[in-house]
Amino acid sequence: MTSKTPPNPRRGRFIPWLIAGLLGITVIKYFIVISIISGDPSIAVEKDYSHRALAWDDEKAARASSQQLGWQSAVALRSHATVPGDGVLELTLRDERGEPVNGARVELAVFHRGRASEVHEASAVTDASGRFTVSVPRSRRGLWEVRLDATRGADRFLENRTVVWGEAAR
Repeated sequence: MTSKTPPNPRRGRFIPWLIAGLLGITVIKYFIVISIISGDPSIAVEKDYSHRALAWDDEKAARASSQQLGWQSAVALRSHATVPGDGVLELTLRDERGEPVNGARVELAVFHRGRASEVHEASAVTDASGRFTVSVPRSRRGLWEVRLDATRGADRFLENRTVVWGEAAR
């Protein structure tokens, strides 16, 4: 006769706890990753994207009209003379004859490409020399995107530019 050992009731009871622990670790890991990503200023969602996508034909027509206008912009970004860490963006508008576009209402959105969620917006009117200057807080070297919308009377000028910190626009 062979004697059978009775089954150990404790054997295998740790397996459900092991599975639950591994699943718990995975869930905690995903919560940590999501919290890190949601706080990252380099990740941005385009503002009013769905509305802009629906109005794409209108914007394309406005940009074509803007090119026919013949206006040109010069954009420079440099260090602020009195506030360390901040910058100054200087914009100059000229018409098709090279004359300054004075009295144009300018709306500007500017952001560093590496911090696309930190958009700095400004609006002002160009002076007699067609110039407009705005302070940009927390500036950093690198590539900046400048979105320009200038209107004077019935004329509207739209332009997106890439500016290298401290150098003339490309």
